[in-house]
Amino acid sequence: MGDIMKGYKNIIWGLLFIIVGIIVFTNSFGITNITIFFDGWWTLFIIIPCFIGLIKDDDKTGNLIGLLIGIVLLLCCQNVLSFALAGKLIIPVALVLIGLSFIFKNTLNSALRKEISKLSKNTDKSYCATFGGQNLNLANEDFEISNNSEEEPKLPDEELDDDLYEDEFDDLEEEMEDNFEEDMEGDEE
Repeated sequence: MGDIMKGYKNIIWGLLFIIVGIIVFTNSFGITNITIFFDGWWTLFIIIPCFIGLIKDDDKTGNLIGLLIGIVLLLCCQNVLSFALAGKLIIPVALVLIGLSFIFKNTLNSALRKEISKLSKNTDKSYCATFGGQNLNLANEDFEISNNSEEEPKLPDEELDDDLYEDEFDDLEEEMEDNFEEDMEGDEE
């Protein structure tokens, strides 16, 4: 179901960009004179995402408040409502919507909570919780350990060739001294 909604969302956004592109193209060559900017056009950046969120998201309260604020601002820009009246109405309406969401939140999400509680009884052994939690009883579970490599891990030999490391250290020390001397000579000049 989520993939279907994502596909529709992509189609809608794609069509929107195509239509705006065609309008701008035809206006550029003088074929049409369509203006996409109207008083309050910027409120669409509030209205459209909130409308999509109402369809897509589980938590509808924030999207509904954003949609109402966007519509009220659009109506104010179109001189249907006054900004003074809108300012007096936005906060009380938002508070009422938040209150209603608190009252009806448990009844709307009860089916979802039942599905989540079934996870403890699930035998799938695959659990994931992001920004959430679930108490699971895994006391009687057998955990499998996975080793992705075919070979046994190799441990270093107990007896290391000290002479080999001494020679490398001496070479590195000589190189550092040479570089230091060159840098000092360059600074003196």
